[in-house]
Amino acid sequence: MRRSPGSWTGSPRRPSGSSSVRELVRRWEAVGESFHGGGERARAETEAAARRMWQGHREELSARLPWPGERMAELVGYVERVREVRRGGS
Repeated sequence: MRRSPGSWTGSPRRPSGSSSVRELVRRWEAVGESFHGGGERARAETEAAARRMWQGHREELSARLPWPGERMAELVGYVERVREVRRGGS
């Protein structure tokens, strides 16, 4: 797959506690909920399934992304940090 010139190419620069970042993560979650119907259990099951799929097929999935797989891992890690801040963690 061709990489588009506008693809995300770096680590996130905004603090994970930023209100605009929290809103973006809320919207990210809303997209995911449209696939599994929402609710904590459904979200947890979907996230676990996605994590297993990524762990078992990272190379294949990375080849289909518009950016390198390492960037996807960075992005997901960033989203997780935002979620932790939102829950009141550090």
